[in-house]
Amino acid sequence: MTITVKDLLEHPALVPAAPVVVAGAESLDRQVRWIHSSEVLTIAPLLRGGEVLLSGGELLGTVSPAEQRIYVRRLAERRVTALALETGPSLPVIPDALLAEANELSFPVLHLRQVVPFVSVTEAVNAELVNESVSRLRMNGKIAHVLSDLLGSGAEVGEMLYALTARLAMTVALVDSSGHEIGRVNAAREMEPATIEPHPVTLSVTIRGVHRASLVFYPVTDAGVELVSAIGDRAVEAIGLALLRTGPQSPRDLAGSELASLAARTDLPPTRLAELGRVVGFCVDDPVIGIMTRGTFNWGPPGLEGALAPLRRFALSSSAFEAHLVVSIPDRSHAARQRNELIDRIRVWAAQADELLVSVGPVVPTLLTVGATMRAAAACLARRTTLGDVTVLDAAVTQVTDWLSCDHLRDDAQQLVTGQLAMLFAAGPNEGSILLDTLEAYLDSGCSKTRTAAFLHLTRQSLYSRLDRIFAILGSDPTGMDRALGLHLALKLRHNLQLS
Repeated sequence: MTITVKDLLEHPALVPAAPVVVAGAESLDRQVRWIHSSEVLTIAPLLRGGEVLLSGGELLGTVSPAEQRIYVRRLAERRVTALALETGPSLPVIPDALLAEANELSFPVLHLRQVVPFVSVTEAVNAELVNESVSRLRMNGKIAHVLSDLLGSGAEVGEMLYALTARLAMTVALVDSSGHEIGRVNAAREMEPATIEPHPVTLSVTIRGVHRASLVFYPVTDAGVELVSAIGDRAVEAIGLALLRTGPQSPRDLAGSELASLAARTDLPPTRLAELGRVVGFCVDDPVIGIMTRGTFNWGPPGLEGALAPLRRFALSSSAFEAHLVVSIPDRSHAARQRNELIDRIRVWAAQADELLVSVGPVVPTLLTVGATMRAAAACLARRTTLGDVTVLDAAVTQVTDWLSCDHLRDDAQQLVTGQLAMLFAAGPNEGSILLDTLEAYLDSGCSKTRTAAFLHLTRQSLYSRLDRIFAILGSDPTGMDRALGLHLALKLRHNLQLS
């Protein structure tokens, strides 16, 4: 059994608080992974996602409406499940700005109308969640034992799929790298509630770094999704061993794995690159893009493979936690546009992941120059030591700021940030942060006030007020002036240097 926000409203530990939904009512089916309490306004980066955050609003009631909006937006971006606010002397009412932002983002906000000890709520609910995790671990052990016995007896892939379906009560399929089903076992009809549409969970089956197939589960409940997460690694390992019995890996897959894993090297001979590319099916003279990922890697449909499908030609080397890809673009005249479209598709895919970073390198003119795009993607990824809010990184955009953030240039970069933004920093920790974020959004939008207002969820009048304050501090509107480049660079570098 899983706990949703709707379930939480009726939980015995929370009922004494007389909770009511005041925003995001359409999202009450979100699953609760954990309960956490905090009054810190900058808590979002410290959360993993899936939490319900309990707060008494002690600091929230002291900040501006703009900061209240930012607080909610950052929780939503971090995929926090819901916010539960207790009203009292520090926060007599839940602010309108906070509720408006939450409703725009379909982010659930609960009003706790009575005082309850937060420690009692967290202990009671989290204990149930831990019990669920223990049950999943036990199931994982049982399934691992069954799969091991089947492997030992020489069972084929179909028998292993049948065993998974029988024990998980869900349809399981195996799909090869071209999208054709190797096998499928459908769950018994009575196992699948007719009113629930199955949402596939796809795991990559890799053998010695080569993607061999996709193992696709069709859970019909949130509990099923959690169960797949618990047993997925064991199932993938067993299916991979069973596939080894069916035949060797194809030369194309082996060449693709070698190409993707070696592409970032500077000492790889051009003749070897061309040879591997031809085996994979690349035209050596077509433009290519390098991509690297770190985190939980979902390959087959509707995963990353689906995002790459329109381009058709790619090479992959993957492990349990990372992947390297080289993507060939056959249409040279529209290569940059197709790269932008690919990034958009990857962002849609990555938004569903819990912890994932994807770095997309710039487009380069031929396969023989693939090292430049792979090294750019690798450098972009290497500077992110944790899995943060941004899951898809455009290395072509971050190259300059990443370079300026190198250790040997750090002092120069700090001088640039201080020189360009010192007066905005001096506006104070609250107002200064808001003004800096506003100016960055303004420059990011190409100095479009309409797009900036939409991005920040501001009325045009509120944006104009902020911009007037910024331009007064800077001395003028930087639009169209030489100073715009330095300001924009400094605004980006402050994140890399963790300056605020």
